[in-house]
Amino acid sequence: MFLRSLASNYLENMRALKGLRARPRLTQGDMEAFRDSCLRRLIIHAYANVPYYRQLFDSHGVDPAKIRTVEDLRHVPITSKKDLQVQPPSDLVTRGVDLQSLIVLMTNGSSGQPFAVRRTWLEQNWLHTFRLRAHRYLGRRLTDRMVRVGHVRPVDVRDSKILGRALGKLGIYRSVEVSTLLEPEDILARLRDLRPQVLNGYPGVLSRLAGLMSESDRKVISPRFVVTGAEVLTQQQREQIETGLDVPVYDIYGCSEFNVVAWECKDTGEMHTCDDAVITEVVQDGHSVITGERGEVVATGLHSYAMPLIRYRLDDVVTKGDARCACGLPYATVRTVQGRVADHFVLPSGRMIHPFEIDEEIRDERDAWVAQYQLVQERTDLIVLQVVSFVDPPPGRLSSLTNSVGALLGEDVKFEVRFVREIPPDSGGKHRVYRSLLRANVEGVGMDGEHDRPSAS
Repeated sequence: MFLRSLASNYLENMRALKGLRARPRLTQGDMEAFRDSCLRRLIIHAYANVPYYRQLFDSHGVDPAKIRTVEDLRHVPITSKKDLQVQPPSDLVTRGVDLQSLIVLMTNGSSGQPFAVRRTWLEQNWLHTFRLRAHRYLGRRLTDRMVRVGHVRPVDVRDSKILGRALGKLGIYRSVEVSTLLEPEDILARLRDLRPQVLNGYPGVLSRLAGLMSESDRKVISPRFVVTGAEVLTQQQREQIETGLDVPVYDIYGCSEFNVVAWECKDTGEMHTCDDAVITEVVQDGHSVITGERGEVVATGLHSYAMPLIRYRLDDVVTKGDARCACGLPYATVRTVQGRVADHFVLPSGRMIHPFEIDEEIRDERDAWVAQYQLVQERTDLIVLQVVSFVDPPPGRLSSLTNSVGALLGEDVKFEVRFVREIPPDSGGKHRVYRSLLRANVEGVGMDGEHDRPSAS
């Protein structure tokens, strides 16, 4: 019975999305109507079939029949990763679905909270089509070989990859993975052999590789464009990649829980939210923010029925963009992705500051003498800027930087600049720009009172 219900919901969403995409001039009203109809099916399904959501709705007096539009979602309590971690898996998954049949994706746990997301094979592949759409929009062709430099994880035994393998044999959407844990020279050797038409990977790794490439490397490693993800893409990293490879760089914001959340608009530089797959709210103190304000991402996956995620706090901080992108496509936007809530620095006074604010203070130093950097909170009263420099700072620039950041942090916080030979990646191969060694003090503390990383694309 429940499997039939799942199949019915999937097919209804697929038919509706096919009709949506067939419209010659898609309006935002079309998108909103599609999104609301998907939301209604999801809410009714979750309440009827998923014990966690039935208990959540009942305990807060939420009538699922009254959740008709995205606007009505504000009546549904926000769920955090911690809320779900303490639940038995059977309470998070649709009744009647065999847990052993589901593909398990582990969030990377960079916030100290790894979490198992479960999907059917159909859901896994269906959500991947939204990523392919983003790639096509950015310029990927059917026959392009895309090489992804990232953390190579074992494939779940329930994920046969039969479609990907079949398409690959036909020369369609070919994709090759190269481990970011290899030495940079070995990664470059692999790229010389593979000659990608599209290069995809962690921005910290790709910016470093771009700086190491020789002229002969550039003749054979010459993708048409680069796609980044899984880390915050800084402006310095973007410029280093663009300069080193002489190609445009586009960023995709995604995560294990929802696959693609947003992708960069080629015209405006903002990020189109994936509105026909994910409802993306930006909230602060439990309320939606206005355009130009920062807040946490709270997301609802419209096509995940085996394990629904409804108003799930991603623990990422973003700046809300326009309700519709100025390029004319019917997507709302995220203006910038700042990083994770868990990376907030808690100061001795109790004030929380996101390192993005410190990052703004060092913007003018990047081109002058900073090749790579990392902001680390070592104690509540000590924040360190680790710098790999390509030249000595010009006279007076270091003291000016220290003074400006010191004024931002306050007298009770010491700010140091430390010059290092290299900034090693973490165990997963990522180069994190912001890092708090006091994570235990900020876990579970958000701007309203939680997420996994932006995912590799």
